[in-house]
Amino acid sequence: MIAVDTDKGLTRIVLMPNRSADWRQARWLLMLLAIPVAAVAIGWSLAGMWVILPFAGVEFSLVAFFMYRVSRQTLRRQEIRLGQDDITVVSGLSYPERLCHSRRDAAHISLVEAARPTDLTLIHLVTPAGAFELGAFLGHDDRVRLANLLRQSGLRVQRHHWWRGNADVPSPGSLW
Repeated sequence: MIAVDTDKGLTRIVLMPNRSADWRQARWLLMLLAIPVAAVAIGWSLAGMWVILPFAGVEFSLVAFFMYRVSRQTLRRQEIRLGQDDITVVSGLSYPERLCHSRRDAAHISLVEAARPTDLTLIHLVTPAGAFELGAFLGHDDRVRLANLLRQSGLRVQRHHWWRGNADVPSPGSLW
């Protein structure tokens, strides 16, 4: 998901992963899954197959662990601040973990377009200090929209496949 806010010469682009459920909803799903898992495990243990109980517990624990990990990763956030003379990118999970700051004239966007329809476009902010990936958690349409927003903001865009057509970034509906 991309949110854009422009105020007094400062453009803020906030990138967040799409999420269909928050942690509270995931816990409800886990509780609903626990009922049949427990019923089957107890049923088999009453039938004399008590060995099934630890496996049911391990299975449910793994499902809960991975649901928690996925739910936590949906809290990831990246904020791109485009000023008149500088660019700042702040990213993190619950708090800012990484910061990239550069002069606007010393930075450019490196755009590696998808070779096939199933691939994703890669977007990097390249500064004298190194490259910083933008929107790694975004889907195809959001990445194309981000590339267009960055190009429209006046940043230089370097396409790795410059021979594939015009200099514009393809629209979300087009195949590369």
